[in-house]
Amino acid sequence: MEDLDNNLKVKRSTDQVRSRWNKSLDPTINRIRGDWTEDEDDKIIAGVKSGDDYKQIAESLTGRTAIDVKKRWVRVLDPTLVIGDWTKEEDDLIIAGVAKYGPKYSYIADTFLPGRTDAHVRSRWLFHLNYKVNDVYQKKGPYSEEEIALIIAGVAKYGEQDYIKIAAEIEGRSNNSVRSKWKSMCKADPNLLTRIKDMNK
Repeated sequence: MEDLDNNLKVKRSTDQVRSRWNKSLDPTINRIRGDWTEDEDDKIIAGVKSGDDYKQIAESLTGRTAIDVKKRWVRVLDPTLVIGDWTKEEDDLIIAGVAKYGPKYSYIADTFLPGRTDAHVRSRWLFHLNYKVNDVYQKKGPYSEEEIALIIAGVAKYGEQDYIKIAAEIEGRSNNSVRSKWKSMCKADPNLLTRIKDMNK
């Protein structure tokens, strides 16, 4: 898998290649897409209680993969899941987590928000908190030379698409603001990205 990853024209991580294979390309999987049955849910619950891993449970479910089973358990069936309104404390933890770690929603959920899933945290951030933070804390006005240098350093470190992580290192600037500034920098200097990539060689 790693050798294949190294030879791909479009660079993908080993985890991305493995996920793509397991989810869509493996010809041995006759996948079922659609609603889960009560019988399937019962088998997953019984399997988890017996200490079986997700792969073992999936083998008893026609057309379901270990990834399917894990998602079903973690996002729906796990009795420790917290369902309902978000508290201010939870919101503050998500804001602080994204600011420090970037969009590592699974890590933030597992570390700081027991009972909330990565999907819950991602949705809460993207569709509620991200805009709230931008409106309240976003710095206005032109970027300073120091901020521009931080954008360049962030692109060199994280790549040009990971604006959340880059913005997390620039106090008062949102990921949307950083993205717009980066686009304008590239428009003014079309060779900027090439020079940054050359710096990393």
